[in-house]
Amino acid sequence: MKITKNSYVTIAYTLKDAKGEVLDSSDEMGSLEYVQGYGMIVQGLETALMGKDVGEEFSVALEPKDAYGEYDESLIFTVDKKQFPDGVKLEVGMEFETDGPTSRAVRITKIEGESVTVDANHPLAGERLYFDIKVLSSRMATDDEIASFFSHSCSCGSSCSEDASPCGCSGCSGCH
Repeated sequence: MKITKNSYVTIAYTLKDAKGEVLDSSDEMGSLEYVQGYGMIVQGLETALMGKDVGEEFSVALEPKDAYGEYDESLIFTVDKKQFPDGVKLEVGMEFETDGPTSRAVRITKIEGESVTVDANHPLAGERLYFDIKVLSSRMATDDEIASFFSHSCSCGSSCSEDASPCGCSGCSGCH
């Protein structure tokens, strides 16, 4: 069955950066399942999958605007160490989820004295990405299946399937 809105789709994928380095792959993470038309995967990939049929294999290059967005300097903040949980040894590269009405994953990029610089951009923001895709299955999703994909929130701030790994997760809007 060709992929249309409300298709329950399973794909095998490999995600590479501009240097050809594999960033993520269903070989390690398992196949990705999503429902077409709900922003559960990056927009450019969802668009590229529309109309594809089971068994089709293809490659697609996504510009940042169609993947994880452009890199936004305004999403870099310097905060006081006191804003982090007591007893946690802070290190560059650590990721935390912010508190508040719209939680967001942030990454520590610099620590100087009592100041901590965090970056709230997705780690792949501003990157041109290359996907190799194979459509494994496609069928119409049931209402229950569609609802189940929105059953909890992920650290990226989107609703994800319960099978999703911590962001970068499979099945999130703004993730794979």
